Amino acid sequence: MAAQYDLDYIVLSIEDSLAIAQAVAGVKVLLNAAGSFNQTALPLLEACISGKTHYVDITGDMPVMESLLAEHNRASAAGITVCPACGFDVIPTDCLAASLKNAMPDATHFTLSMDSNMAISPGSAKSALELLALGCVVRRNGVLTQVSRSQTLRHITFPNHPAPIPVAAVPWGDLVSAWASTGIPNIEVLLPLRAGRLEFWLEPLIRLASKSNLIRRWLTNYIDKKMPLPSDDELDNTSIQVWGEVRNQAGKTIRGTMTGPNGYKLTIAGALVFVEALLDDNAKHPVGYLTPSGLLGENVATEKLGCSAINYSDISDSN
Repeated sequence: MAAQYDLDYIVLSIEDSLAIAQAVAGVKVLLNAAGSFNQTALPLLEACISGKTHYVDITGDMPVMESLLAEHNRASAAGITVCPACGFDVIPTDCLAASLKNAMPDATHFTLSMDSNMAISPGSAKSALELLALGCVVRRNGVLTQVSRSQTLRHITFPNHPAPIPVAAVPWGDLVSAWASTGIPNIEVLLPLRAGRLEFWLEPLIRLASKSNLIRRWLTNYIDKKMPLPSDDELDNTSIQVWGEVRNQAGKTIRGTMTGPNGYKLTIAGALVFVEALLDDNAKHPVGYLTPSGLLGENVATEKLGCSAINYSDISDSN
């Protein structure tokens, strides 16, 4: 790729901490686009802390984001910004979370869902395998908690769908980012349950894969060989839909919805927006762990990345 675009490049092992530190030294901003992020994020962040280099990535992996959040104090002490998930996961959903929190400052519960007609890449599929093996996870009273799928099952009507769609909890990155952005203690992220979706058909096998290296390797090889990259037509003609809901102790509920471009195109544009912001010598940004809305504000998705304005609705209950 570097040769194709006439760019300088360095090849190094993620296990070679000295080589990473030397590569990062003198670099102002590092954009980590190298998955799996559970292997690359912390070694690269370690080099960024040592070299006082801002860190940005495009992960959506909940455990990775949680581990980066745990490094907030060290990043602050180094004077650097750590802003993961600057892509489809989680820029638009994080902006929606922050906006709904501002609409209801006393919210105690936040529920998020999203849907898309876009095809996913092999890399995303392999990340999904790792996450879905964790089971149904929610945040309860500030703590990540495993629950049964039946406890979270509900039906949601998305902006471009005429009928409600069944959804249930998944261990998504917004369980970390929405918590960091809003402080709302009870958070659920729900994805549609459709017969054509990866998690519907493969969940039993995924659970086995979490306990068997052989099955995990088979699934990974299958994805590499059989799953094509999204086509240019799919990138240009597919979109995302995001739905969010906040509720307070009194039972008052506010919902918000927004739409956006294809998630992969949003990820490319979003990552560059955040890199450019951190490269700006005239801008003063807070340091430590930040979410996308925490770094560039809750309107960055609508003002710079082609997402629609949020459509709010006040309702009397959450049914």
